[in-house]
Amino acid sequence: MRIAKQIAEALEAAQLLAAGLTSGQETQITALAARLGRWPVRVKLANGILREQVGAAEKLEQAVAYVNADLEENGLTAFDEEDAKQRDRAVAATLGVSLKVGSLKGDGCRPGLLNNS
Repeated sequence: MRIAKQIAEALEAAQLLAAGLTSGQETQITALAARLGRWPVRVKLANGILREQVGAAEKLEQAVAYVNADLEENGLTAFDEEDAKQRDRAVAATLGVSLKVGSLKGDGCRPGLLNNS
């Protein structure tokens, strides 16, 4: 039963991450969802970033690479659901990526505002 639940969660996270995007890059989308810990808030934020990048004439492959690069820079691969401090840093870093995209669009967001690492 536990394995079936994990598979369902992985599928759901990948679908949530791919929502509103063209099909393709399924392997990369699934891997990115897993890298985000399949955590719905982070997956939704990443989906917004992917849609912004694709909307700015980027290919989906490039958008996934952009999000992965920002995750690498902010250290979210070390996310640990059991460690509250790590979880808070992960959320702050993810929001920082989202704010970074907003600042690039010129809508007044300031990157790094929530970075408490």
